[in-house]
Amino acid sequence: MKVFSKHVQLLEDSMNEIDFIFNESEIVYHIDINLVNVGNSLVLGQTLAHDQVLLKKELNDCVVLVYIKSGNLLATRVLRVPDEHFLPTATSYEMMFENFTDLLQFKQTEETTYSIYDSKNNYIGSIHDLATNDLSVEVFPVDLNLTTIDYRYLSIGKISYANYYHFICYDLFRKEVIAKKVLFEIHFKDAALAFNLASPTMLEISSELETVTINLKKVTAKGIRVFDSYQLESHRHKHILGTFLINGARYYLHNKTSGVFLTRANPMRISGYYPNMKSRFFGKNLYIVGRNTHYAYNASGRYDYLYLGDSNKPVAKFVRPMNIRLLRRYGFFKVPISSLEENSLYLGDKKGTFAQFKA
Repeated sequence: MKVFSKHVQLLEDSMNEIDFIFNESEIVYHIDINLVNVGNSLVLGQTLAHDQVLLKKELNDCVVLVYIKSGNLLATRVLRVPDEHFLPTATSYEMMFENFTDLLQFKQTEETTYSIYDSKNNYIGSIHDLATNDLSVEVFPVDLNLTTIDYRYLSIGKISYANYYHFICYDLFRKEVIAKKVLFEIHFKDAALAFNLASPTMLEISSELETVTINLKKVTAKGIRVFDSYQLESHRHKHILGTFLINGARYYLHNKTSGVFLTRANPMRISGYYPNMKSRFFGKNLYIVGRNTHYAYNASGRYDYLYLGDSNKPVAKFVRPMNIRLLRRYGFFKVPISSLEENSLYLGDKKGTFAQFKA
């Protein structure tokens, strides 16, 4: 049995049944494997979690999957050699396919599965767990009868569903088809901009007038300039233009005096946050008092909301008792002690968090 979600805890795993719970719930989900059929998903219940595969159990002649689709918690049985004539259903992941060559074919062959075939329609292999946070690389030995001395890897195709991407390439030296997963989640973007993941390491950012391609390997905590100031002149009054995650690493597209930059995983640099604050408990609240300063481009006074852990709801707002020029940076947060269940505090605006504060 393979568990893809950290929120799932197995209670029973045998040849005939699976029992599990979500860590934040007391509901026990029971699956009689004999009742799970091919092409007919078994509804176990409802959940608010986003679409994803939770569990994969490999049997002698098939694979049993437990997954979430459109708020429904489902179980299904898929074949090791899938049916090429599969018709998508309401519980199917509607995968998108981009093929860059005639050497391989890609087909959705089960509700959560896509399969790879060669140009003569010979079956190569299947991917059952596209929609998971597991970044394991899938490798299928196959000889496509290609030879070259100029390069080793050939880009074959791209398969995607929601935030999950598989990039398919061929290793001409080892004679292997490789499926590499990338999780690409856009948290916020300006309406006039578009982000496209062209490969595991190449990101395209498009404005109304032009498109730039960025090698993600070159993006550091110091950031790199992707647009000159004049190229996004209509957006110069903003600070953050976009935030997204790639395989867990957070990236920010933001304005600076010298242009528009892309910066990786450094919220302190993005917000220009340099606090001088002290914390004291008083009554039923924690007070964090002092100077709350942001020096980033057009960021003064923007990040006044305090967050706890991974929550997307602020627990406090920075209060400025004397909102005059010389003293406007000074004030306090009033945090209820009852809400202090996490170790990390974050400062942000109403839409997201950008700077960490340790009390």
